[in-house]
Amino acid sequence: YKSNIGLEIVESDVDEIPNSVIQPIFTNLDNSPNRPLIYFDLETTSAAANAEITQIGCIIGENEFNGYGLPTIPISAKASEVTGLTFVHGELKLHGRTVPASNQQTLLSNFISWLDDENLHGCVLVGHNVRAFDSRKLINNLLRHKLASAFRHCVAGFIDTLPAFKSKY
Repeated sequence: YKSNIGLEIVESDVDEIPNSVIQPIFTNLDNSPNRPLIYFDLETTSAAANAEITQIGCIIGENEFNGYGLPTIPISAKASEVTGLTFVHGELKLHGRTVPASNQQTLLSNFISWLDDENLHGCVLVGHNVRAFDSRKLINNLLRHKLASAFRHCVAGFIDTLPAFKSKY
């Protein structure tokens, strides 16, 4: 037995996620048991600070939101490799099949409308690596489209599951 077999890190395999244009405020939320927890994930055009959202997926119980966004900037090769999303001749494709997609403003507005359900107010978005990636990309895009205030009206904050996994495993 030899540890770390196959885990050699080659510099070209490591992508550093740059800092967000706008830094989210990280603080502790009150641990009210009444806050709905919505599990979510974003896909984006790249890891760059100006990345656009290509997909938002969320679930809480039986209630789901899944929306695709047409990017106005190219999807990086690395992002396409990870997500299976490509943008070809004005169409967003998932593993080669066209998916229904809206412009960035409409995608974000639809997401906020879904969050604006009275049963979801004050919700917390839960995801893996949210602190370093998803929250920053989402906030940057909301600010770019002047929707941050409407988002803050619905969402109390984020929970990142990555630290829990790191401490356990």
